[in-house]
Amino acid sequence: MKGKNLFSSFMKYASLSVLGMVGMSCYILADTFFISKGLGTDGLAALNLAIPAYNVIHGVGLMLGIGGARNFRYTRAAAKNKKPTAYLSIPYTFRRRLPSYSSSSGRSFRGRYLLFSARKATYIP
Repeated sequence: MKGKNLFSSFMKYASLSVLGMVGMSCYILADTFFISKGLGTDGLAALNLAIPAYNVIHGVGLMLGIGGARNFRYTRAAAKNKKPTAYLSIPYTFRRRLPSYSSSSGRSFRGRYLLFSARKATYIP
């Protein structure tokens, strides 16, 4: 009975994850279509430069949120002497500091990133 319950839980979460990925892919496809119609090749080049940065930011946010929630839950379930809310303050503090880190690194390394990834000088501001 326990194995069947575990498999059904796994299938539930895996199917929802795949459905979310399909939804994001449809969004990016539609976005690419409308940008290509409105801005042409330069707009598509800018979009293709921005999507990897978005994926990194999205991945870091998921990592912090899921990791903090996992630590909170297991500390709370174990009823240890530690406060479980301390695990939520770590991602919160990082979330407060991350925009300044990412914007300063974006300003510092923008030219190098664009020179590395762009093929035409018109894409570099």
